Amino acid sequence: MSRHRGMRVLLDDINDAEEDYEYEHSDYSDDAHDQEYVYRRAEPGTEIQLNTPSNLPGPNPPPTPPSPSLTASASLATGLSQLSNIPVIGDFVSARYTADEQWYPAQVTDVIPLGDGHSLFRVMYKGYGNEEDLTLEHIRFPKNIKAKATLKPKVKKSLPKLKSETKSKVTRSSKKPPKSPGNDSLTKSRSVPGKLSDTRFERKTPKKKLVLNRTPPSAKHEGHRAQLLSVREQDAKNEKPSLNLVVIGHVDAGKSTMMGHMLVKLGEIDRRTIRKYQKESQIIGKGSFAFAWVLDGHEEERTRGITVDVGVTHFSTKMRKVTLLDAPGHRDFIPNMISGASQADAAILVVPAKTGEFEASFAKGGQTKEHAILIRSLGVKDVILAINKMDLVEWDPKRYQEIKRVVSGYLRKLGYKNSSIHAVPVSGLLGENLVESKSPDLKKWYKGPTLAGAIDLIKPPAPPIDKPLCMVCTDVFKSTTGGLTIAGKVLSGSIIPKDRVLILPANSVISVKSITCQGRSMNVAKAGDSIELGIKDVEDENTLSVGQLLCPPHLPLSFVSIFTAKILTLDVNVPLLTGQNVVIYSLGTGNPAFIQELTAELDRKTGEVIKRKPRCLSRSSAGELIIRTRQPICVERFQKNPILGRICIRRGGETVGFGIVVKTD
Repeated sequence: MSRHRGMRVLLDDINDAEEDYEYEHSDYSDDAHDQEYVYRRAEPGTEIQLNTPSNLPGPNPPPTPPSPSLTASASLATGLSQLSNIPVIGDFVSARYTADEQWYPAQVTDVIPLGDGHSLFRVMYKGYGNEEDLTLEHIRFPKNIKAKATLKPKVKKSLPKLKSETKSKVTRSSKKPPKSPGNDSLTKSRSVPGKLSDTRFERKTPKKKLVLNRTPPSAKHEGHRAQLLSVREQDAKNEKPSLNLVVIGHVDAGKSTMMGHMLVKLGEIDRRTIRKYQKESQIIGKGSFAFAWVLDGHEEERTRGITVDVGVTHFSTKMRKVTLLDAPGHRDFIPNMISGASQADAAILVVPAKTGEFEASFAKGGQTKEHAILIRSLGVKDVILAINKMDLVEWDPKRYQEIKRVVSGYLRKLGYKNSSIHAVPVSGLLGENLVESKSPDLKKWYKGPTLAGAIDLIKPPAPPIDKPLCMVCTDVFKSTTGGLTIAGKVLSGSIIPKDRVLILPANSVISVKSITCQGRSMNVAKAGDSIELGIKDVEDENTLSVGQLLCPPHLPLSFVSIFTAKILTLDVNVPLLTGQNVVIYSLGTGNPAFIQELTAELDRKTGEVIKRKPRCLSRSSAGELIIRTRQPICVERFQKNPILGRICIRRGGETVGFGIVVKTD
């Protein structure tokens, strides 16, 4: 108690000493004449008193800075409605910086009515970045700016009227204000960093809105395009067809290891590189991850042992030229998986054959079912079922048939045909049955193709070359030469150098400088090609991002916020309700949205209406609903454009449904 009593006595002594101390001058300037206001505390509890410059010591006190308007007390009595020289947002003014009491160039960024006849004016000091709120008596206009009237807030009726208010209205004086010491020659202050600019301001003219040139290309340019496409078609007869292939499956199913070993078998990776990976992986105690490092190049992926981002590489089989997309299997990276699957023509669904692992991957918490649903909703029509880790079950044919029956049956429920499903038993770690089969235990009962042979059996879809250009951006980066590059897949149409394309929703037009595919320069790219575009004439690089679309300026894609879709719900615990927040995936990009209305419940097989305006859509049901997105997205009716007409619906980190767009508003 004595310790607390001593502390109270000490605090009282400090307060008494502070009350007796007089603040004669501020420390912001060495010269007392530069200060117009002196603050003195007369007695405890009283407010700060304002002393005029006439009370300052010195032979030549500086004059009071001119104020182009009324003082605070006069404006309170007169009312803001009587003032005609109040600054508005955007006006360039001179403002007195409170740190050193000097005048600096500033611009009004906000006007805050206080409701009692006062207003605060938020100003940004020109060239410094400092921002503060000031009253009217700390702001004045330059000579070349005319004042404007702001919004006139209502004045309280209880305020007393002055005689001057009834006689005449207060207007801005036409006389020029007298010069102040800080007007012509500004002194640099430590509180305001940066180089001082000229005191003469001029209102900058606003930038003109960008007017897009939507004129179609010239006939000469289109003729050159047709000629290049004709040459490309002739060369394609002697080339292998291109195929975009995505690898999906549950985490730790062995996807990266299997495909990395396959690249080594095909000769795409030299032995020196793979020996380096083997040594480095053994040092950190992950010797079995050496083949996975072929595709998992990021340090985080190698440390954690899982794929995080979509790895892209290229290889060739006997019959196909393949662009491989290694998608992550962990549920936390489902958006990345969707981004990779949206570019694919076919998929390899990897499932582990080891006892317990397959059951866990195919159960409700596993990702095998969800990945199958996602590729189906994204329009992937052919699936290779790679039953991996068969060496751990000693190449048991019964285990192979069991897994094939369960997974193939589920794929058929999703709408896949038997001719579109190819099952292959493999061992990714040993490299068995990837390119060739050497195991006698496997040869006894399996007579089908290898994994590379199953890829050759897939027929690439016919590309819609005759449609307008549509390309989705999957990456934006700077090339080794320093130029800006956009990577992506051409969904429809064609593109050649010197083309001008429109980027949406950035709404900017760029020029195509060069086209490369797998490191080779190209004269023309058509639908189905995964390419890299060297671009120029970019006004703002920050407007380019992944998920944007490229199209002709004279044929822009439509963006809508409301559309109607027919969907199939999955095995969900919580039914879909009106007003629920969801995420709509279109072309691999997620967009926040909510269900505006459930219009009908449909028969799952026939599509006929069962009930109008149902209360909810439960598990494994079909329905029609209206969706409103937070921002406009690019979707089209499925009958008009199948590529832009497919959607996938996710909620709470899980996929709850997928379907097609039937109407856009």
